[in-house]
This record gives sequence, structure tokens and C-alpha cells, in this order.
Amino acid sequence: MVVRPLPIDKNAIGFEQELQNAFLGTALRLCKACRRFEAHRRRRGFDHRCSLLLDEVKFARSLLLVLADEVIVDANCRRATAYAA
Repeated sequence: MVVRPLPIDKNAIGFEQELQNAFLGTALRLCKACRRFEAHRRRRGFDHRCSLLLDEVKFARSLLLVLADEVIVDANCRRATAYAA
């Protein structure tokens, strides 16, 4: 059995790095939004501003889930390409 190294595609590596950066940035944004929401809720209770902060948390969470799906799809495509080569 001969083991060949996988071909290196510069565009794929760039896209993978962009996905990782977007995922990490969104995760950090979600953590920050959660902290702001909790701090505001403790100080002032659940008011209109708290509702807006909760919307930001929901948006960041949704975006994080979309990025996670994209990472999974990208990994599966790379794996399928490697097997086909």
C-alpha cells in the first residue's frame, strides 16, 4: 500500500483559515454579548435594553451555528476530494 500526501490547494487553505477566523470571532462575540446581557439584567432587571441585548445574543448564536455547519460541510468536501484523488 502506497501512501501519497494530499495535494495542497492554496485556495482551500485560505478558505479554511477564513472559516476558522469567522468562527472564533463569532464565538467571542457571543460570549461578550452574553456577559453584557447578564450584567445589564442584574443591574436593571429585564428592560428594553436587555431585550435588545438578548436579540444580539440570539443573532450571534444563530451565526455561530451557521458557521459550524459550514465548517462541517467544508471538512466533508475536503475529505471526499482526498478520497477521490
